[in-house]
Amino acid sequence: MGAGLVLYADTSDDFEGLKGLFESLAAMFGSLLAKGEAQAAPSRAATTDALTGLAKRLQLERLNDALRQRPGAAASAGAGPA
Repeated sequence: MGAGLVLYADTSDDFEGLKGLFESLAAMFGSLLAKGEAQAAPSRAATTDALTGLAKRLQLERLNDALRQRPGAAASAGAGPA
C-alpha cells in the first residue's frame, strides 16, 4: 500500500514560500522511516541470517506451522507418503 502527493505549479516560484514546510516534512518523514527501520532491525536479526539473508531455521519452522494451520492446507499438502 502506498500513497503519493502531487503538486503542480504554474511558475517556478509558486512553491518558494513553502520551502520551509517541505523541508520540515522531509525531515519528519525521514525520521519516521529511520525509526521504523530501527524498530524492525531486531526482529529481522532474530529471524534472518545476516550472511545469507535467508530465514533462520526457527523462523522456517514457524512459517511452516503457520502454513499448515491455514484452512485447506491439509487437502493441498496431501497426507504424505503412503
